[in-house]
Amino acid sequence: MRTVESPATARPVNHHAHISMAARKAERAHICELLRDLVNTAKEKHSSPLETCSAIERLIATLTNNTELKGSAQ
Repeated sequence: MRTVESPATARPVNHHAHISMAARKAERAHICELLRDLVNTAKEKHSSPLETCSAIERLIATLTNNTELKGSAQ
């Protein structure tokens, strides 16, 4: 028998619960692929730490924007 939870004891809503394990795995694989490309490009160009940091920041911004767009489309 289930009891009614008061608002004070209610568990927070998990906004990521609807994402399947396969989708999470695919997203992780995609992020790893992007990071590998970033590392390889930095090695080829002998990038400075500042250039590498800027590239990482751009990647984070891209991933954040993609996540926000996916969330608003659902």
